[in-house]
Amino acid sequence: INSFWNDICILLGGPFANLVTALFSFYIAGGNINIFMLINLILGLFNLLPFSKLDGGSIVCTLAECFMRCEKKEWFTRYFCIFNIIILVVFCFVFSEYILSNLSLVIMIFYLFFTEIITMRNLK
Repeated sequence: INSFWNDICILLGGPFANLVTALFSFYIAGGNINIFMLINLILGLFNLLPFSKLDGGSIVCTLAECFMRCEKKEWFTRYFCIFNIIILVVFCFVFSEYILSNLSLVIMIFYLFFTEIITMRNLK
């Protein structure tokens, strides 16, 4: 149990640091929104998304490992990857106009898509 909570706290540390930095930057700027605050806010929230290679996905997998029996872990990981791929495809269709005009979003979606595929491939 102790390592479980250590893992969760470590995984939440990065996004928490980004969110605290965003709030501190907002405070220092006198309540005005600035680019440094927005970058930290977006990075902190992005890391909490439940995709396998991000902190949010690692948190979900850590929770699943804690509450599932050993024989169900591979089953969970496989369906978690499939769920993430479906979410990415839906995200691409819903926000297609915005995504195609933003190169960083295209790179991010390709990265997440291929990491999910690689994770599924490594389960065999």
